[in-house]
Amino acid sequence: MRVLKLEMKNFGPYKGEVKLEFRPKRDKNLWIIWGTNGSGKTHVLKALLWCLYGCDPSSSKKKQYGAERDAWEYIYGAYLEDQPLPDPYMHVNLFLEVDSEGSKKPTQYIIKRSVSPRTPNPMNPTQIKCDFEVIKDGRYSDSPREEVEALLPLAASQFFMFHGEEIRAMSQKHAEETHKAIELILEAETFRQGKEDLSSVARDIDTNLDEERRKSGGMNDLLDLKKKIQEKIQSLDIECARCKSEIAEKRKQLDSVKVELARNEDSKTLKEKHDQLSERLKANEDERQRILERRGDLINELPSKMILPELLKILKEKEERHKRREEQRRTIQELKGRLQLTEDVVGLDKCRLCGRPISNEERKHIEEERRSYVEEIARLEAGLEEEDPTYYEIRETISAIENSRMNFEQFKKDLSENALAHDEIESNIKDIEKKLTESKIEEVRNLMEERDRLLKEIGGAEAKLENYSGDLGSQKKALDDVLRMIEGREKHDNIKESLEKQYDLAERCISAFENVLNRLSDVRRRAIGNYATEVFRALTNKPEEYDRIEIDEQFNVSVIDKNDNIVHREDLSTGERLVVALSFILGLKQASEKVAPLVLDTFFAHLDEEHFGNIVKALPKFADQVMLILTNLEYKNLKEMAPSSFFLHVAQTLQTVRNKPEFRSLIMTSEEMSD
Repeated sequence: MRVLKLEMKNFGPYKGEVKLEFRPKRDKNLWIIWGTNGSGKTHVLKALLWCLYGCDPSSSKKKQYGAERDAWEYIYGAYLEDQPLPDPYMHVNLFLEVDSEGSKKPTQYIIKRSVSPRTPNPMNPTQIKCDFEVIKDGRYSDSPREEVEALLPLAASQFFMFHGEEIRAMSQKHAEETHKAIELILEAETFRQGKEDLSSVARDIDTNLDEERRKSGGMNDLLDLKKKIQEKIQSLDIECARCKSEIAEKRKQLDSVKVELARNEDSKTLKEKHDQLSERLKANEDERQRILERRGDLINELPSKMILPELLKILKEKEERHKRREEQRRTIQELKGRLQLTEDVVGLDKCRLCGRPISNEERKHIEEERRSYVEEIARLEAGLEEEDPTYYEIRETISAIENSRMNFEQFKKDLSENALAHDEIESNIKDIEKKLTESKIEEVRNLMEERDRLLKEIGGAEAKLENYSGDLGSQKKALDDVLRMIEGREKHDNIKESLEKQYDLAERCISAFENVLNRLSDVRRRAIGNYATEVFRALTNKPEEYDRIEIDEQFNVSVIDKNDNIVHREDLSTGERLVVALSFILGLKQASEKVAPLVLDTFFAHLDEEHFGNIVKALPKFADQVMLILTNLEYKNLKEMAPSSFFLHVAQTLQTVRNKPEFRSLIMTSEEMSD
């Protein structure tokens, strides 16, 4: 599908008729629409979506075609909130001309959607009328919705036309959202509806089969037990589905909270630092209290500290006396040793060393030496100073006082260091509070509390789901046991055999539906990973590090490096996460096997310079027709940073301008801008 022409009348901020041409030009497949916020540039994307589907899927999050209520909220509701209708009989018309490549020549489509009031100044959806027409090759279609669905299914439109915020949201998505996106491509809901229809048929057959069994008699107890187990299984299935739905919803909420926290990343970092400093300040104050508690012990020990100098002086005197006495004792011990040696020698007849007999002269000399030792020992012992029993007591007292933890100097040092740390922490907290307004602190705090609450609730729901799943498995096993017992008692007849065959066929068909969906999902999962990898390699600024994008069996989207290791999401920069999300969406676009314009609205706002350059360079290759909707800042950056080769692909540049006095927007072409 290629968009050739868009006409709007009284749509959004555009009053009167506005006509835009998007006819292809040779080697030029880019259209740029830019303007300030509120000038109406996004309404071009909304006009495309609303003309095709009667709603804006990206904003309404709906995957069904719109009706009067959607038109009311989307078109008339804005006037009721903002300003009165410019015309009580205002008609809103959209005219879209597209073509689709066929086997021989393009098929021309004209898609018209209009809304008109049934009464002047309508006040509710029942007072407006919606008309929708599709003209195919000059003939009105009896099935306009099916014609549009064949061009570009509503479910797949989100992979072709989207806002930059959707890319940022996708960069935070979980495996459930990835699985849903792949199933949208597969149109899995059709498979599931078929499976549900078959399940309903199988239940009816099973009921009829049980009625026939009751007629045979002898197994009412087993049939009652079977019914009870089936009711329990049905109840557990409902609980499991409810838990899964709750988990999915909580994770969506968690994604939104994480996106908001990411937007407030600087505030979040400051808030976390503020909380850490607050904890340190409390710890500092607790430490100060413990230091101050030592003051009482210091006061109790103060008398001991005061007499310490006197005790040291007394100890010095006693120590001198103690040293003299110890010296005298060592001398006496030494003399006693010599005395013992001479006494041993006097008692010998001959020398132990040489064996020579000891002469009388030698013996006399040794005896004299012995007597001198005896006399000297007696003299020293007579003059030995008495031992002072208080010496050791005073020494132990002084040691206890000196080793006491109640050191007054240490106390003053600890108190001073604590005060300095307290002042530093308080100063840092005040600096952070200057950067963060109280409202911003409160906002980030609430977001962090909300994140923690959601994580806790998700954990609780997952625990419930695990319990329900365990009970469900047990009940299914019990049902199998009952069915075997029924089979053992059963008497077969033609009716029951026919019903059993029908039931068995329905069960096999249900299983076949599930197997086909799983196989298709697996094939598409790998194909989307390959498509996404091709895009990612062209966009990443680290081609030497990253190898591919992989979607595993649990539908987690991961970046794989050259060493075949998973690069965790938190290790990727914001720009890299956006590029991964864009690669995945374009992979889904390719896998849908549909051809349609790629419309990117406000996509470049959060990209770093290098990723910006890579994407701009690759943009013309993303689709046969690309429309860029840019803010004035994005457009300014594009003109300054894009290579000259990029502008060779630009077919036309359009600027949206808001006329505030008249509450209307205008679209100017390049030629009109130059005039």
